[in-house]
Amino acid sequence: MTGAASGFFTSVLQPPDLRRRAHEAIRAVLAPALAPLFGEARIVLASVVARSPGSDRQDLPLHQDWSFVDEARARSISVWVPLQDVSSGNGCMQVVPRSHLHDQPLRAIGSGFRYAGIEDVLRRDHLVDVPLAAGDALVFDHRLIHGSHANASPDIRMAVGAVLLPRDEPLHLGIGRGQDAVFADRTDAFLLEADLAAIARGR
Repeated sequence: MTGAASGFFTSVLQPPDLRRRAHEAIRAVLAPALAPLFGEARIVLASVVARSPGSDRQDLPLHQDWSFVDEARARSISVWVPLQDVSSGNGCMQVVPRSHLHDQPLRAIGSGFRYAGIEDVLRRDHLVDVPLAAGDALVFDHRLIHGSHANASPDIRMAVGAVLLPRDEPLHLGIGRGQDAVFADRTDAFLLEADLAAIARGR
């Protein structure tokens, strides 16, 4: 999750009061729809994700989301729902299929992209567009390499997302960079109360 790319907005990196309001409003809508699919999995963070209009905007860099659980024993997922039809012209998601199956270290908040040195190769040979209709959902493992197209349309591309964890699996987050990252179990409230933007910047 990043807020550094041109024309990209996520409520995840906004001040805690705004982040909490977005989380509560979106969770209230998504939770009943997701319950039949994911049972008692809990939504620990729901958010708004938007791309500004304009062909001068850049594609969102490829990345992997933070680790939300101890991935040696559990999995966590995101559900991404566009609020309008999305295609390569207005910022649909792009994924590297099966990239979540490779062994890899946990990813702390603000950690760099492990595969940055081969991003050009990933884009050229492996990246797949995921066009969706409004209200459809893309469900993906947080280890999956993904990004999104620039939004070349005249309208804001809006989506909502949710992070789901198994019912009894503790939130497990890392803070710090590289070898200095410290991973620990944390309460779910941490995601709504901490200054995630500052942590992502390494402060």
